[in-house]
Amino acid sequence: MKRKLLIALNIAILIAFLAPYVIQAYGATANAYPYHPEVKLYGKVTKDWHVGRSWTEYRDDQGLSSFLPFNRTNENITIPFHQIVFSKNFMNKTIASATESGDTTEFTVTKDVLVEDEQEYIYLKIANKTTLTASTGYSISETLDISDEPAVNNDYYLIATAKVQKTASNLLAWGVEIQYVFVDSGATTRYITLKIAGNTGTDIISVSGGVITVKVFGKENTYYTMQYKIQDILDAAGVSWSLVKLKQIRYAIAITTGSTLDDSTTVEAWIKHALVLPSKVYIDDPAYTDGLIVNGTSGQFTPSAGDVLQIYGANASKVIDVTIPFVYEDTRDFDEICTALAECYGFQYEWKFILPKSPTNGDELTYSETNITLKCWFDGAYIDKLYVNGVDKTTQVTSKKVNTETGIQDKDRAWTYLVASSLTAGNQYDVELKVKDLPKDVWYDLTTEPMSIISWQWWYDKLLLILAFISNLLGGIGSSWIKAQREKLRAPKR
Repeated sequence: MKRKLLIALNIAILIAFLAPYVIQAYGATANAYPYHPEVKLYGKVTKDWHVGRSWTEYRDDQGLSSFLPFNRTNENITIPFHQIVFSKNFMNKTIASATESGDTTEFTVTKDVLVEDEQEYIYLKIANKTTLTASTGYSISETLDISDEPAVNNDYYLIATAKVQKTASNLLAWGVEIQYVFVDSGATTRYITLKIAGNTGTDIISVSGGVITVKVFGKENTYYTMQYKIQDILDAAGVSWSLVKLKQIRYAIAITTGSTLDDSTTVEAWIKHALVLPSKVYIDDPAYTDGLIVNGTSGQFTPSAGDVLQIYGANASKVIDVTIPFVYEDTRDFDEICTALAECYGFQYEWKFILPKSPTNGDELTYSETNITLKCWFDGAYIDKLYVNGVDKTTQVTSKKVNTETGIQDKDRAWTYLVASSLTAGNQYDVELKVKDLPKDVWYDLTTEPMSIISWQWWYDKLLLILAFISNLLGGIGSSWIKAQREKLRAPKR
């Protein structure tokens, strides 16, 4: 028994003696590159974007401008055209006083001007109140006079945004129409109709009975913006009108029944823009020769466009509910984030993040796809501790390896780890990371001698440098102590 205890004791002593060398040998097989680890918060924020202002600006509960502590990622921002709020969205919006015409005997009509997210829109709905006839066209129109009858010419632009939706299955065709009624230089009334159809078909510009129709298909329950220069429409239609003023505007829903009928046929339309403008509407973006033209469903605001939104061709106040990918970094001074640990050739890092809460009375902020991600250029073997809000995550990264393949740059060798996701606005997230026993050359590359001549560290380092010179003259007496003291003075280098 005593012999076994003696053997066990000897093994324990041997392990204790060899442990530093085992660790050193293991460390030698691990890899590290001279880049400090990074912890960043990524996500998307959905908010109103005010024209002429940075996307980070928002109205807080006091009605004042506040700014999100974020930067754009290198991604496009999608601008939904139907969510542009112009100072004037319609040439005339008084739909309640419109002159109603068409198949009023067959349909009950609902019409109103409504507001959602501070944006007005015209709502139209038709529902049959009698039995309809198969394979037959029907329409309901709401016509409004333009009181000032503004002057126009063929270089003006028409812009309309709307969506249409049906509930019946028996319809062959259905769509919403915005018709502009002009007077030409010969006092003749001229009609141009922009039509957004829910049924499928081939987009077309056609002329029938003195009416030009520009029609797009396949837009069921999808907001779509149509913007055309009047002269381009006339050229495509093969007519030579010379328009001089706008007289009326007409909003309509038109349908064609199928060969079989449903008991109930309901079609709804939402109209957000119906304007005649002296120039095209576009968003300033250097990625496009003529800017990002407002036409279709949405456009991509590129990183080259910067952080400020500018809309030309019409006065606009904002775009509602724009979703913007962002990255959020801890912007404190680096010496507040990182501390050098000379005694173990390591570092202690601490990052802090708080997503700003959405104001109660100001501009709403909605976050999605949020996560905190660690990016590291050291093998996980060098990580001594990783904590997230006090929760130990160390074992989840100790096996991580940097990319040692040939042919890639060192900055591309890092591994990543998802620290946290689905974050809550207003909560503080603390990430603590400790690394140790880094290769000396890496540690030295990531630190620097004291730089400020007004600091005591700078003067003490220079005194130690003089002592090191004297030590060399005396055969290196005390050189190890001097070297250790100078290493303690080294500060992290960002």
